[in-house]
Amino acid sequence: MIAVGTRIPGTAKHSLFGRLQWRHGSWEAAVEASVLGRMSANDRGTTDAPGHFLMHLETAYAWRLHRGRLRGFARVENLFDRAYIGSIIVNEGNGRYYEPGPDRTFLIGAQWQWSP
Repeated sequence: MIAVGTRIPGTAKHSLFGRLQWRHGSWEAAVEASVLGRMSANDRGTTDAPGHFLMHLETAYAWRLHRGRLRGFARVENLFDRAYIGSIIVNEGNGRYYEPGPDRTFLIGAQWQWSP
């Protein structure tokens, strides 16, 4: 039997995301932070995953070209290389509810915005 007031598994009661971005000419930089509260892993609410805090950094440069804008960027996810639970398998029969989140990750990319 599930007690009244038990949270829906796999959902956090609290979550917060913030991004602080700076731009100067063609340069931009940003810092992001995300906080996710504790999450229940089963219907009865007898086991849960702890909450976590993550921080990310990004820098970019944009070139204006004849037919659009090319933006090159570099990003670091999970800046402090925190170990955390990235996802939950709700009501997993063998009690293996938790999947780890990714370690510190580096991303380099390009974005093209077409202007006809």
